Amino acid sequence: MKLSKKLIVIISSVSIAVSLIATLTTSFLAFKQMEEDVVQQYQSNLDAKRVLVSNSIIDYFTMKKKQLSAMAFDTTTIEAAHAFTSSFNNYPTANISNTLPNYYEQEFKVLFDSTNQNTINITELYQSLSDVSTALQTSFISDNSYTLGEKDQLTALNDNTAYDKAHQRYHPSIRNFLKAFDYYDIFIVEPEQGNVVYSVYKELDFATSLKTGPYKNTDIALAFNKALTLNQGETYLTDFNAYLPSYNNPASFISTPIFDEGNLIAVLIFQMPISRVNDILTHSGKWVESGFGTSGETYLVGQDKRLRNESRFFIEDKKNYLKV
Repeated sequence: MKLSKKLIVIISSVSIAVSLIATLTTSFLAFKQMEEDVVQQYQSNLDAKRVLVSNSIIDYFTMKKKQLSAMAFDTTTIEAAHAFTSSFNNYPTANISNTLPNYYEQEFKVLFDSTNQNTINITELYQSLSDVSTALQTSFISDNSYTLGEKDQLTALNDNTAYDKAHQRYHPSIRNFLKAFDYYDIFIVEPEQGNVVYSVYKELDFATSLKTGPYKNTDIALAFNKALTLNQGETYLTDFNAYLPSYNNPASFISTPIFDEGNLIAVLIFQMPISRVNDILTHSGKWVESGFGTSGETYLVGQDKRLRNESRFFIEDKKNYLKV
């Protein structure tokens, strides 16, 4: 083959090779850009979902703050705070049945131990109660014929006491508010001694002192003490933590002061279950419909680096999740 022909073949081969390399390079770069665009699209989509979920959580707590402030400002709540506070210390302590220790030992402790790994010294709890606390807990808890978890259904003792009359008047409306807005419990606490003068569900914190009683170092006491420093309309919110009177289930408390003509007369506290927050973060179990596919999830992490909601994988496959 002549040299000229060889050069033509070589040049043609090089040109083809260069064109092929250029085509492959262009295709690779285009594919790489497409891949980056897809990743960016998914990232933006996830960021948007995160913002939506975050806003839902913020909106939820903002609404709870507004409901708390509105209730504390209501004339009926102010009247109830006066009535429960004035009648609390005058509640009769004589001729009280001895059913309370049995309730603590045979009902509360049995359920607590069945749902917790660690047991508790229940005797210390009821032995630390004042006479008034013992009397009110006996009347509204241990002598209450409604079953555990349904003590809120009792409206009247018919014992002709001032406290019972106040309870008959105000309990139904406060209980209806709780049911309507899905709270775990609602408390009215007098500011001087920190006595829980009213509770909807009448758990073990009812009628105890948040200053000197068995739950003085819990989050409900923190919420109470913070509220004492607030102005009307201001609120204080605690994180979700285990709460003994609620069988160590996670609970958050939001509090605000109750004023009457500029005078602090009580503190209003809402106890919020974690179920609604969990429902928002787990999308009511509809992850696929919410755009999270077969493995995506959202979760809330506290300052202690611990989850504040249940993992998707725990809900979908609890047995295998616990094996990990």
